[in-house]
Amino acid sequence: MEGRLKGIERENQVAQERVIKMEQQLGILENKIQHMREFYCGFLKVESKTRKQDIAELLRNHVKERSQATVILEDMQLWKLKEMKSKLGENTIELSYSNIISQRFVFERDSRDANILACLSLNHEYIEKVFPFMNASAVFGLVLGSKQSCKIAGVGNICQVIQETSFLHGTLIDVLEEVQSCRSRLLNLSFTHFDCINGCGLQLQLKFINDRTGLEARLVLDMSNLLRGVYPSDAFPLEVKILQDTKQPKSMLVVEEVDKEIRVLQTGYPRIKNLCDRVSRLIEKNR
Repeated sequence: MEGRLKGIERENQVAQERVIKMEQQLGILENKIQHMREFYCGFLKVESKTRKQDIAELLRNHVKERSQATVILEDMQLWKLKEMKSKLGENTIELSYSNIISQRFVFERDSRDANILACLSLNHEYIEKVFPFMNASAVFGLVLGSKQSCKIAGVGNICQVIQETSFLHGTLIDVLEEVQSCRSRLLNLSFTHFDCINGCGLQLQLKFINDRTGLEARLVLDMSNLLRGVYPSDAFPLEVKILQDTKQPKSMLVVEEVDKEIRVLQTGYPRIKNLCDRVSRLIEKNR
């Protein structure tokens, strides 16, 4: 009997010690929770009396917003690191811009002030695949041709060259996608083609045709601003031609209507889309 009582006392003592340890651990956890609560209340700029459930919900929303921001930044970054290598005392960094432009920087190892060779090449086959029937490859070649091989001073200037290339690439993509969208939406826009003029000018030819009446409008837009990476926000036709059946002598009238429609357009993006939409509706209206 006495031995059984001693056994019960030992079990009680062990249980009490376990309870004390659990209370100590619980106290440590409560302190951690309190510190975390104070930290996140300050981080989220909410009152310290805010409920734990509300803090948790705010944190979930914050993480979600940060994740979305990361995705947006990744989309905005027009280039990706393709390769880094070091060979025979030279370092090479290669970037890819949407698989359209490949840009390499070659410089001597352990030399931050040496001249750096920057080489740029175009994936002409891929450009024509993504933007067919527009002569898009020639546009990239004209805009970026002078930058295909150059020397820059110091590693610090690499970022400036990358930013400039990204800017030119982004502007060209915006314009080409805008023209491509017009071609796919507007059934009477049958021809879109970029022409390089004497290696120093750029024009966009547009042809609209009314299949029912045979009325045809041909426009030539000056796109030379693209050579400086500037969106053609005020593009205006250098030439407007109206072709039609001789039995319907309305060509001058239609030219005047086209001129009037374009002059009331607001400048800025999307200038090409708005211009094409106006001319397309006008051609369909004239019967």
